[in-house]
Amino acid sequence: MKDPSSTLLLSGIHRPASFQDGAELDGVVIPLLHGFGPSGMKKRGLGSRSWIQIDKNGKSQILVLDKATLLKRCGLPARDLRLLDPLFVYPSTILGREKAIVVSLEKVRCIIMADDVFLLKSMDGCVLQYESELCQRLQTMKDQNDDLPFEFKALELALELASSSLDSQVTGLELEIYPVLEELASSISTVNLEHVRRLKSDLLALTHRVQKVRDEIEQLMDDDGDMAEMYLTEKKARMETYLATEQYVNSLSSEDPVSRSVPCSPTGSSIEEPGKAWSSAIMSLSKHDSSRSSSNRRWNVEELEMLLEAYFVVMDYTLSKLLSLKEYIDDTEDFINIKLNNVQNQLIQFELLLTAATFFVTIFAVVTGVFGMNFVDSVFNHPSNFNSVVIYSSVCCAVAYLFFLLPRAVRFWTMAFRNKIGSLFNQALTSNPSIYQAMRCMSSSKLFVGGLSYATDDQGLREAFSSYGEVIEARVIMDRESGRSRGFGFVSFASGEEASQAMSGLDGKDLHGRLIRVNHANDRPSGPRGGGFGGYGGGGQGYGGGGGFGGGGGYRDDNDRF
Repeated sequence: MKDPSSTLLLSGIHRPASFQDGAELDGVVIPLLHGFGPSGMKKRGLGSRSWIQIDKNGKSQILVLDKATLLKRCGLPARDLRLLDPLFVYPSTILGREKAIVVSLEKVRCIIMADDVFLLKSMDGCVLQYESELCQRLQTMKDQNDDLPFEFKALELALELASSSLDSQVTGLELEIYPVLEELASSISTVNLEHVRRLKSDLLALTHRVQKVRDEIEQLMDDDGDMAEMYLTEKKARMETYLATEQYVNSLSSEDPVSRSVPCSPTGSSIEEPGKAWSSAIMSLSKHDSSRSSSNRRWNVEELEMLLEAYFVVMDYTLSKLLSLKEYIDDTEDFINIKLNNVQNQLIQFELLLTAATFFVTIFAVVTGVFGMNFVDSVFNHPSNFNSVVIYSSVCCAVAYLFFLLPRAVRFWTMAFRNKIGSLFNQALTSNPSIYQAMRCMSSSKLFVGGLSYATDDQGLREAFSSYGEVIEARVIMDRESGRSRGFGFVSFASGEEASQAMSGLDGKDLHGRLIRVNHANDRPSGPRGGGFGGYGGGGQGYGGGGGFGGGGGYRDDNDRF
């Protein structure tokens, strides 16, 4: 039987505790406000909430627990429970405590213990998905021989849902941002600018959330003590072994008749020998169990580290896509600024032309003004002189203005001619890629090296290529955030012939345990989708190569194999 108050609690509507203790006025009960008065002050913060309990067998039930009961049961401080409050916005956090793991990842907020999970009841789709998915997985794996502890299964599902949720949001943002930026690049308007501003705000907020989840996972991976603290099943087993051993020792001491009948003896060593033997045997057993658990702890920590590393890679890739989006937006803004500056320059040039025309017209006006003075001169005796002055003045001003425009006209037509020749040449190279490849190979002395191992540094890359010629520069591209290798680099030779020999000799060969790919590196081509604006691949052209995020630099692989 459930009373009305419990029904309200299960539905998520908290009923004030003082609702039935209101004052009566004209036969109408007026409820008192909850939280005021001495009784309200005492009970504030101790309200009950509905929690979904999921055990290791995949069975779930709804419990109504107050704050004190839950804290005592899970062994948590009050500040950890505040992280699970849906009314407050807290950054993503994973905390390992003595008896529980507190998980607050996006909308998945739960307390993971050695035998069960407490999930705050909510109608949110992510919470319902976590409950159903965890129950289904536990019931499926119940008959299977799975060595992964229960708490790691629950933690893995929370990480999976959080990463998939963030990745889906990033994908949706990508699908929305790219068309808007393309439209803005072609048509600059107030509506498009406002739309891009809103999308950029959403992008920055999402980047902060993804960065927080990634940093939280990385912080756990960097501290073996925190990871060992999260192995709740092992700690519970050690505690149960210790309690059983202590209970067994106490039972032996209480059942020893010699100890009870003879309190002391001159030859106590012979009388107390059996008790000492039992104690030493039990202590050796406990030490053996402790050493065995400590030896297994490293394996367990490595297992948890592998679990965290998998989702760290996922979040790192998601973050790289967000950074690529941000770079694409920044490149589009730069492109818009260039277009606006170009329009401004055209207006300035037009203003300069008008100013020059006004200057020469003013000169003509000065000449006509001089002859318009009221003084006696023989020039005015012949009417044809007026026509001669006007014609000569007009011709001189026009010739001077043409000389002013001539350098600009020559520069304009020269640039137009060069652009036309360049476009024809590019079309010829595009239609004949073999010609372009041959020309580039003859002139390029810089190589792109992909698929590098994380252990490869600049010196190792230089030593590997130095046997093919004089290496001017060997550089492994490092990630600015983590300082780790991104899996690719560049090698510059003194001549293009040496670079070609190195490419043919090392392409597809093993270097530090990885098969590398070597090709000529050239500047990224210009255009709205590549190079200048990052393209749809932006700075992170995919997740591959030597375990790093490809692209991202000022060069690309010609065969798009990276």
